[in-house]
Amino acid sequence: MKKKIILVLMITMLLPSLFGQEKAFIKEYSGKVTFKEPGRDWQPVAKGMKVAMGTTLSTGFDSNAVLDLGTSELMIKHLTRMTLEDLIEEEGTITTKLFLNVGRVGVKGKKN
Repeated sequence: MKKKIILVLMITMLLPSLFGQEKAFIKEYSGKVTFKEPGRDWQPVAKGMKVAMGTTLSTGFDSNAVLDLGTSELMIKHLTRMTLEDLIEEEGTITTKLFLNVGRVGVKGKKN
């Protein structure tokens, strides 16, 4: 049985660069990276594309992607399947909720 994990990332904001942002963006990727929006089929990602809430991302062998969240970056490692559930700014804190079905992710804050 696969473990299902809900990962909540709290990132303190120093600049209001993400206020009102409802989407994340594909900063870069390599290999086979696909996405699936609710009710749609799997499609390949493109650099700079917006990733709407509820979108599932999947990486293949020797593949990875970097999601730009404004004040931080989410690195999606190879053989990962995750769903971006929510991106909320509240009282100077960004909360990113994602459902990690399988694989690994990492977070890196951006320098201002």
